[in-house]
Formats: sequence, structure tokens, C-alpha cells
Amino acid sequence: MKLCFSPKSIAQDVAITLGIPYQNTTKFVETLRRLPSKKLQKANLEVTLVRLTSMLMDGYAFTPTIEVDHKDAFITDLTYNSLENGNFAKVPIIMGMTSLETVFFAVLTGPVRFLLLLYDLSPPMLLARLNTMNQRQKYEIAKMIKKAYFQGDFLASASKENITQYLTDKMFLRPLMKTSRLLSKYTNVFFYVYDYTIPVAKEYYKNLGYLIDTEIKGAGHCEDLACYFTSKYLPKDPILTDLEMKHCGKMRKFLMNLALFGNPTPQKDNELQNLLWTPVKNPRELNYLHIAENYTIKQNYRGEFVRLWDNIFETYVKKPYKTY
Repeated sequence: MKLCFSPKSIAQDVAITLGIPYQNTTKFVETLRRLPSKKLQKANLEVTLVRLTSMLMDGYAFTPTIEVDHKDAFITDLTYNSLENGNFAKVPIIMGMTSLETVFFAVLTGPVRFLLLLYDLSPPMLLARLNTMNQRQKYEIAKMIKKAYFQGDFLASASKENITQYLTDKMFLRPLMKTSRLLSKYTNVFFYVYDYTIPVAKEYYKNLGYLIDTEIKGAGHCEDLACYFTSKYLPKDPILTDLEMKHCGKMRKFLMNLALFGNPTPQKDNELQNLLWTPVKNPRELNYLHIAENYTIKQNYRGEFVRLWDNIFETYVKKPYKTY
């Protein structure tokens, strides 16, 4: 989880993409609010693609920004500080991730592969935003990361599967696991990993202009939301199998139970496979609900890689954490 490192630059990219002025930020925001959502989504995609190679260093472009302190300000401190100090609404939370969040960028690893040479020539670029002690330590950490994710080989020759998994872990697994631990000190957190692919969800992304790589298996970013929301960019008459209908019914029931009882499984329920989804208790043995054709309670999702990142932050990175 990180705050935006270059909000002004990203805003300028959005403005250029949309062909609108950005010198006056108030007018810029007013113009954005008047534009149709389809146009905003198209600009989001184009700016994301332009910044694809920098995602290895900076993570996703569109993230929250610390505001100038004023009476209506919402984010005024680093995210990690707010979570660590309990500065948030303490209500029961369902949170999680899909099994391969960045799968939609896999098809683009080929065209930008030559740019990955920059990270081979200067490995510390992978860690540009970490508050480490010195440059030597950045080389040490980069070596650890390349060994774990790319078997020590060059990024420029890495498979699209390995690059996609690295981006997923860096941008989603690492921060979400840490966030769930911090939140669990103050409130009940029910964590899940979503690994149930519905073709209709991928059709939605195609309609938005994303290039879908069907060779890589895994549920992509926001595929879980297809069970909750409709959109005019989804097929007009989506055809779901009986299993998919039952699956979406379960997903909605989890949320309904949370709203009514503060717990997604307040008691055993045949429809929910008689599961008792328990909140995160031991941060080092993080329990979660694995959502696939069968729903199962598991522990330590991608534990080897979570421990790798834990070790990096505990050993090398100084607070305050700008990213975590």
C-alpha cells in the first residue's frame, strides 16, 4: 500500500490524454466530474499503460494522495502511520485480493521487455521508494528479490508469468497482508483470496480496452466485484452457469451477513458450505478464506514470499514507511 509519489505528474498525464487544461486544479477537478465514466476509464487505462515500466519501481499510478491540511482534508498522514495508530473507523472488515491481480498486464510484458534492461543494469531501481540505509543495502535486497522471483536471472528474460506474479505480490500481496495485520489489532478482519474466474468478468475488461491474456491462469483485479455490481459495459444479457449463479449468491450472502451480524458466517449455513470464517488473530499465521469452486479456510497465503518481504522491511527499511 502506498501513497501517490507524483500526483501532479499523473494529473498532467490524465489532462493531456483527455485534452483538458490542468493548470488550475479546481477547474481540472470540475472538468473531470463532468466527463462520462467511459472517457475517464479510457484515460485511466492509457495513463496506466504509459507508466507500465515504472510500476516495477513505483507501483500502481492511481493511489491516494496526502492532502494539504484543511478542514475537509481526508488523508493527512502516511497510510501506515494512520493504520498503526488506529486512526480509522473500527468496524468489522472483509478484505482480500484476487489470485493474480496484475494478470491484465501480462500481455504487455513482451512489448516493454527491452525497457526491463534498466532494472538489470541498476537493480536498486526496484527499491527506489524504500527508505533503506544505503545504496549497498539496496543491491542486497534487489539480489534477494531477483533470486526469489526470477531465480536470479535477468528481468529482461523473465517469463511473463514471473513478472506478473512479482507485480501482484509487490502491489497487492505485500501491502494487503500488512494492512490486514495492522487493522486486526483494532477490529475484526476477515481476509479472503479470490480464485474463481467468471468469463463475463473478463468480457467486461475487454469492453474497457484491456488486452486479456488467456494463457495465464488466475483471477485478475476486481474480478470478484462482478458478483456484486452490474455495468453498462458488461454483456447485455450475461449468461451465468448454475455454479456461477450459486457462487455469486454465496459472495453476496457473506456481505449481507457482515452488514447484519458483523460476521460473514455467524453460524453454520449449508449454502455457505457450513464454513466458519474466523477473523485474523495471529498476524504471523494469517488465516483466510480461499474462494474457488470449493471454499476452504487456509493459512499463510504465499507464506514464503510474505516472509521475504517481512524480512526486508524488518531488517533494512527505516520508518516512516512511504510504502509497505
